[in-house]
Amino acid sequence: MRNLLKDYLKKLQILICEDNITINLRSFLRDFTKVVELIKTVNDTLSSTTFAMVAFWTTGIFYNLSKILYRNPFTDILSFVSSSCNTINYTIQFLIFVVLSSEIPKSVAEMKSVILQVSESLFFDEQKSSSISLLALKLENFKELVTVTGLGLFKLEKSVILICLGSGISYELLILQLMERNK
Repeated sequence: MRNLLKDYLKKLQILICEDNITINLRSFLRDFTKVVELIKTVNDTLSSTTFAMVAFWTTGIFYNLSKILYRNPFTDILSFVSSSCNTINYTIQFLIFVVLSSEIPKSVAEMKSVILQVSESLFFDEQKSSSISLLALKLENFKELVTVTGLGLFKLEKSVILICLGSGISYELLILQLMERNK
């Protein structure tokens, strides 16, 4: 999906330089609206899977970190190495998924940036100006539509990484306090 949006970004950059921009912007908007609807349908279809994957990865990370911190379940070095590898594996998968998912709305934001950087002379022509303004408004709306979500509960943006990190640290501190109290 990200590559599809990058292709449309390149088309838009070429289109802005052409003379008959109004006709081309209408055509671009019509085609791009179909692409956004396709991406939204895919996001809606995969929303429950996204939620399940994020829940699985974060649970796996917390579980394995807890095992590493608690140390009692390890009967041999292989168990410790296995838990460490699982923690690293889940963390890397989660980070890649979130970073790639956050690139999708970023591509639409870049398109809006391209539109807003057009020559000032285009804004003096009323027809061209209205087409450019309409496209800029539509792109702002499209940015929300293409954002990957987990059942609508959260958006997969880079801020999710910090939220999960904060939750993980809080969770692990709670576990450590409980372990200290039980000693």
